[in-house]
Amino acid sequence: MDAIKFNTKIIIVTLIYATAILAIAQNGYSQKAVSFKEDNSQEKKNYLATSVFVLSSLIPDDNTFFFEIDYGRRLNPKNDLIVGVNIYKYTSPMSASWSDPVTYPGHVLSYGVVLAYQHYFWKKLFIDQIINPLLLDYYDNTKNKTGTGFMVLCATRIGYHFDISLFKKPFYLEVGGEYSYWPYNGNVPDNFKIIDAQYKSYVPSPVLQVGYKF
Repeated sequence: MDAIKFNTKIIIVTLIYATAILAIAQNGYSQKAVSFKEDNSQEKKNYLATSVFVLSSLIPDDNTFFFEIDYGRRLNPKNDLIVGVNIYKYTSPMSASWSDPVTYPGHVLSYGVVLAYQHYFWKKLFIDQIINPLLLDYYDNTKNKTGTGFMVLCATRIGYHFDISLFKKPFYLEVGGEYSYWPYNGNVPDNFKIIDAQYKSYVPSPVLQVGYKF
């Protein structure tokens, strides 16, 4: 899930690493063109993937942290099932814009599982339906835990899948966008709830996934 609040650090780091990945991938393309007409029987059935936005966590920052790893299984040429886990630390509402200075009276640490169905409806153009149940630990400004909540985060993602060669290995990139919303967010501490009430319970966000097929 890429429904994270974007700040300057995330944007800069993502652009740097995405540029590097694309440069290496272009070299792979020049050595061997990728054919979309390849025999489906030879296609890899399994893959591991993550969001490129996790790279922003490599820069030390006490306010934010994001990690996700997904495992996917190709059921047939049109359909995949995906499961994963994610962890996200944030200090402001997820639907707040990156330029909004609002902050919580502490921070939230969420951790959960990702369950997704992916369908290719035209060539490598796909749509995902995602559900991400999360436990949310709330901390005050002194880093003391003040409560635990539960959120159901859902998302619809549309994007394009690019098969690439990195170091002569079968990788891929997925580029697109998603609409995330949380129909349930329970047991939120009052001082966090007051801030959340000022923001929407949905957010559109870009998607940039990288994965390895095996």
